[in-house]
Amino acid sequence: MVLLAACGSDAASVSDPDSAEATPPSLAAAVVAHYDEPLVAASALLPDEFEELLSEDTLAVELAFDRPEGDNTHVRVIVSPDDPFAGDEHEFPDCSVFECEDISTGEVEATLLYENGSPEEDPGLVAAIADQGDHVVFVRAYGPFVPLERDDLEQDAEVMALGDAVGDIATDPAVGFRTSAAYASGGEGICAGDDWLDWFGQGNGYPRPDDYVDYC
Repeated sequence: MVLLAACGSDAASVSDPDSAEATPPSLAAAVVAHYDEPLVAASALLPDEFEELLSEDTLAVELAFDRPEGDNTHVRVIVSPDDPFAGDEHEFPDCSVFECEDISTGEVEATLLYENGSPEEDPGLVAAIADQGDHVVFVRAYGPFVPLERDDLEQDAEVMALGDAVGDIATDPAVGFRTSAAYASGGEGICAGDDWLDWFGQGNGYPRPDDYVDYC
């Protein structure tokens, strides 16, 4: 697992987006920098596999993290030149359905949201969408059960930690089509390890996709 410091005097170098062209491995490094859990697997997502959300102009990655109990936590990051949900019939994000929180910064318009789970059926999800000006970042994560009641939600340390990470990833200026030297280097480290899958589902026996790209 590649660890990246994002505090103190190192913060500027980690979040400086002007150093390198971003890749799915560098996006994975950004997720690892913000979510302090053991990485299990990571892989690029390709347009032919996820045609409803992805196009030739997007970058996307999905990571799986170990949890003390239950299934892994999955974090998906999509970087798009425009809103991938523009014109969506469900008008995502619908804050009458989701528990929404404005996490906008001075330069980024962003919303963090929680969808409560159904016991023994669906764990719910944590997501964020951020308009960074020249691109949009969408982050979707699931794993821990998301409580229905706000008070219970705020007392659930695992869900709150995931929400903090999702919001930080979406608003990170180095999560885009350009990235920092730290994330580029971190991506190379992930490629060199055992956690990177050549394509999504490789470990489950999925065949190599026709639009496979060797990012490592």
